Amino acid sequence: MDEYQADTLVWAKVKGYSWWPAKIENEQDLPPFALAAKPPKPNHIPIYFFGTREFGWVTSDCLKPYEENYDDLHKKCKTKPFLLALDEIKDKEAWPKKHQYDSFDPDRDAKKKRKSLPAKEEKKETKRRKSMARLL
Repeated sequence: MDEYQADTLVWAKVKGYSWWPAKIENEQDLPPFALAAKPPKPNHIPIYFFGTREFGWVTSDCLKPYEENYDDLHKKCKTKPFLLALDEIKDKEAWPKKHQYDSFDPDRDAKKKRKSLPAKEEKKETKRRKSMARLL
């Protein structure tokens, strides 16, 4: 994690998904559910995904510096969550504060999101969540 310090903005890649705007997190600041999902293998870096408000663990080869790769990667995906992520990463005031992490409830957030998605988007979201759960 030498090249990626906490609060560094990055593009993160999870198998099967586009490069996504994210932020490196301090492991000590993560909510309990994210810490519980830490992979047993070493060298995984905790990240926060903008737009989806999810946490994940990736290796450094799945990260790229945000600013340096913005021109190449911001046009790769046009889904609503991706566009929301691009907006959120630009607005530092919208970023969750460390003390708010404990109030994150992934189940509640997922239910709220499902109620607001059209059926096709809901299927994609459900598939994505199942895949993320396997990765975490």
